[in-house]
Amino acid sequence: MSQQDRIWSDFNLGENCVHIADENQARLYLAQITLALRALERITKRNASDSLEARAMEYFVERLESTFRLLSLKHFFASADVPLKIDTTDSGFFHFSTLLDLQADLKARDALLKCMLTVPALKAEMVDRLVRFQQPVRDLQQQLAKRLFLEALVPEDVFEPFVSGPLVPLVGEDKEHTGFWSFATYDRGLNRPFVYLIYFVYDRGEPLREDSDDFRGMVAEAARLASGQLSLLAFSNQLDAALERVHPRSWARTGRRASRRTRASSASCLKATGPGCRSPSGGKPRRCWPTASCGSVSRSCRAGG
Repeated sequence: MSQQDRIWSDFNLGENCVHIADENQARLYLAQITLALRALERITKRNASDSLEARAMEYFVERLESTFRLLSLKHFFASADVPLKIDTTDSGFFHFSTLLDLQADLKARDALLKCMLTVPALKAEMVDRLVRFQQPVRDLQQQLAKRLFLEALVPEDVFEPFVSGPLVPLVGEDKEHTGFWSFATYDRGLNRPFVYLIYFVYDRGEPLREDSDDFRGMVAEAARLASGQLSLLAFSNQLDAALERVHPRSWARTGRRASRRTRASSASCLKATGPGCRSPSGGKPRRCWPTASCGSVSRSCRAGG
């Protein structure tokens, strides 16, 4: 069985995932998703200066947008070998195996580029074929698009199944060491991205550092537990139970869908807190009430009496 066949069989592709066989449809789909992500990026940038959560969202949206730019180059011409496959259920995003294909492209990138003609050589060959022989140049156009894709392909522009955001140390009013951390996943079962935002308490007399065993343990447990099919409250409780010194106190999860009707990106936000949760700075328990968020109703915890 080939590697591609193993990828398809591992993830039980069924009737809910379809190939975009027509290259014009693929171009339209990728262009519209990219435009929607750029609009979302502009919104997060406007709020990034005074919001940790918006700053985290900006980072992950940029990473996702760059991945769609790469896919636009890769699938500019229809490819029978690696077709673009879209989840047509509640997602509208590309299938999880697309990320595995990009990882394979990264590994083969340098070797493939050495075997290909340069961009000037390809353009010269196209001109020569058109002027002298009046022959089609589609194969050369495909080679040119593939080379541009491989040249643009760098690890930091690929959205991975798990992407860790920066750790932001905070100090509460009672000098309790707290922090903010975010990460993003591309859910294997639901075929769409999720962003997790976590405020936590660190039970030591110093801030949590990214080079510490406690932080590495939190990252490993979050990568193991995170799933769009697991409720946010269950995820946070399991993460809290798995960690000895780091305890989540406020958390949020945002999952984006690509609408099949408009083929644009929309956001549905979920926020939840555990019973008797505290503010990141300690103090009073917090009460929860609905707030408008991302065009839908979410739950947000705030300090209150």
